[in-house]
Amino acid sequence: MKTCISGRGVPLAFALMAGAAHGQCWQPVWSSEFATMSQGLANGPMTLAVFDADGPGPEAPALFVGGSFTSAGGQPIARLAKRYRGQWSSVGTFNGNGVRGLGVHDFDGDGPEPPELVAVGDFTTINGEAIRGVARWNGVEWKSIGAGLSVLPGGTSTVVSWDHDGLASTPRRLVISGGFESPSPGWTASIMMWDGAAWTEIPGSALAIAVYDEDGDGPQPERLFQAVDWIPGLYRWVNGGREVVGDGLRSALHTCVALRVIDEDGPGPARPVLYAGGYFTMAGQVSAIGVARWNGQEWSSVGGGIGAQVEDIIAVDFTQGQGAPTIFATGWGNGISGVWQYNRNGAAWDLVGSSQASYGITVYHRLASVPDGLNGRPTVYYLSPTLRFINGLPSVNIGRLMCTCRANCDESTAPPYLTANDFQCFVKKFASGHPYANCDGSTGSPVLTANDFQCFLNAYASGCE
Repeated sequence: MKTCISGRGVPLAFALMAGAAHGQCWQPVWSSEFATMSQGLANGPMTLAVFDADGPGPEAPALFVGGSFTSAGGQPIARLAKRYRGQWSSVGTFNGNGVRGLGVHDFDGDGPEPPELVAVGDFTTINGEAIRGVARWNGVEWKSIGAGLSVLPGGTSTVVSWDHDGLASTPRRLVISGGFESPSPGWTASIMMWDGAAWTEIPGSALAIAVYDEDGDGPQPERLFQAVDWIPGLYRWVNGGREVVGDGLRSALHTCVALRVIDEDGPGPARPVLYAGGYFTMAGQVSAIGVARWNGQEWSSVGGGIGAQVEDIIAVDFTQGQGAPTIFATGWGNGISGVWQYNRNGAAWDLVGSSQASYGITVYHRLASVPDGLNGRPTVYYLSPTLRFINGLPSVNIGRLMCTCRANCDESTAPPYLTANDFQCFVKKFASGHPYANCDGSTGSPVLTANDFQCFLNAYASGCE
């Protein structure tokens, strides 16, 4: 067996270790690359997205992180940073208090131009040019989207593309949630839509939005779903008006804050479903703790749920298109924060990354998956502005769950991946009681035993792809 570690609709930001033919990850290994402020982000990350800056060119998709931070990797990179092949770089100089939302949108539909990165925040200039609140980037230059928007400070934004009428002749519309000055004097808006010529307001509040096609290949167009902070938790837009989704979600605090469309069986025949995350206990008439799925007709629980406020959910394909994705969630509450993985066999959520990120009312825990691991396998990034440790390892405001061989202790990134250095690394970690040395995943006392040495030898003998 060869071993290795590692959504429509990112952003709290993870990945696990690969098992046999299809490369599924079998044990999470968190990287130490963000252990200090000079390696991670200097406070205030809020959002992240994955974007291929050169379109059909040779560059692979990269991670983009927005927020109010003032440095990335010890460099004076503020408010928006690009992470590519282990290096931080700037993609523009923003004024104001930060970038609060990131997404990708194809502005010319079936036209020749590739999709562009969209940034939302309370800024008024980029690179000294007047650009207000929302901007598009084609990998080379920033441009305003219409006259822009006046974005209010606080909170985060979600960016989606919506095929509002189901007509192939009509380009998808850009829809953004957040806090904006409304076109109506004296009011604020939470959802704004760009139709290619002008911005219009969609009524109602929203902590998150998503686009979901409830009938798959059926006749109805995609619908816009709107997560709100109170019961009933979730609305959808139908024929110009909004309606409650399946009797809604019920809770006492932050009813719904995360939405993600996930194809649970990958290449299988089942249609994608809509995952909702928040701090709820019921979905429709079904008991569902923190996370639930909507299939277009009814609610269902996902395992035993998560006893925390779920703030982001993603699906990561470790199978190279051959099988079902691995589903992760992030959030905080009830004395714990971090990253959970859905265990399909046990129908339960396993905590794979216990963080010491503090709690708060604002939703800032985010996740994203980037194909930047060993041999291009996906890894998962976890973002939180108060993150300092993950599974006991120092990690400043951002963490990375890698797709690496279990035996690649020194985290080498070029062949040969496994050398004598890995044996020395394992012995040192075992001697220091490091969590990595618990190769067999035991939970009894003592945690580290001779079985871990045998486990490591087996993993080393299996090699890396």
